[in-house]
Amino acid sequence: MSKAIRFFVFIFLAATAASAWSQLTDTTVATNRAVVPPGTDWTEIFVTCPTGLVALSGGVDTNDFTQIEVTTLAPTFAGAQLASQLEGTRSAADGWIARVKNYDATAHPVTLMAVCASLPGVVVNISSGGVSGGTVAAAGTGTAFTNCPVGYSAVGGGVDDSSPATMKISALAPTFQSQFLIERPAGQNPAPTGWSGSIRSEGAAGQMKVAAVCAQLSGVFSESTGPFNIPEGGVSGLSAQCPSGSVLLSGGIDSNEVRRNAIAVSTVMFGSQFPADRPVGTYSGATGWYGIFYNYGPGMTTGAVAAVCALSSPNVVFVYEFYNTNLRHFFRTANAAEANGIDHGSAGAGWVRTGDDFLAYLS
Repeated sequence: MSKAIRFFVFIFLAATAASAWSQLTDTTVATNRAVVPPGTDWTEIFVTCPTGLVALSGGVDTNDFTQIEVTTLAPTFAGAQLASQLEGTRSAADGWIARVKNYDATAHPVTLMAVCASLPGVVVNISSGGVSGGTVAAAGTGTAFTNCPVGYSAVGGGVDDSSPATMKISALAPTFQSQFLIERPAGQNPAPTGWSGSIRSEGAAGQMKVAAVCAQLSGVFSESTGPFNIPEGGVSGLSAQCPSGSVLLSGGIDSNEVRRNAIAVSTVMFGSQFPADRPVGTYSGATGWYGIFYNYGPGMTTGAVAAVCALSSPNVVFVYEFYNTNLRHFFRTANAAEANGIDHGSAGAGWVRTGDDFLAYLS
């Protein structure tokens, strides 16, 4: 296919994509805070989006990340928790819940946030999975994932479990068809197609549920840190930032060893500022996502953090490029639903992403 023909196809699809998909110019981050006492029990924190907005994602932040671990981080539905929801597709969430444990001898503040937006047609896909039993020295584990409907991008996700006293979240991140975040390269990546969650279990066997928040939103893409090292018995983390001209929707943190790691922080960022450093309230202008893991060992592990972003201008689109290894043809589209369809075989065999994606103005 000639460059001229490729350019014509892109202009046509860019114009049609703009009329069929929703666009966001900003999101609202609602926050709440609790002082978490020490002890063997957990502390529960809720936050609700402002009236008329739906919850896309949620996160937890604390300045005392060497002492805090997250056991639940999940969407809520008019106060109902993810664990009580049926598997399948349901309407949008309106809030978020976190359960956290404090391993220090003194109390520490923890901030919960929900990323909220005025966005029609949002749905939540829910799946469940089993969690094996274990101990602190020999932990059990469980992993579940769920995919968005065809034509939707995953703009957030969460995980709930049956035993927050002994189960800790060891990964909560976007997925890309059959690929986990930890397997994606650093830099810009395509729109997520689903969400995954993993558990480190230090007690009896149980169950977990994972949710993917799905939307027909134009210009969705992700920014990944790529793998970073986490030392045994220590903490490590990185941040991923959305580029100028885009809006933060959510973020996630993934690991190559979900049995050994536990999430201490998974949070929105405002430039270089974190929710734990701001008074409780609602804010706009979120720019990225930050995550921190604690590694129980043995040995070093790796983690990765991603920010899920969307273009904020109605005059700019994200263009995806494909190459067919059988036909030796290139193809570009600005329609995320079409790109997802090609990934799933709707255009036939041989189509692969080149990675040569870019931002472009509409004709």
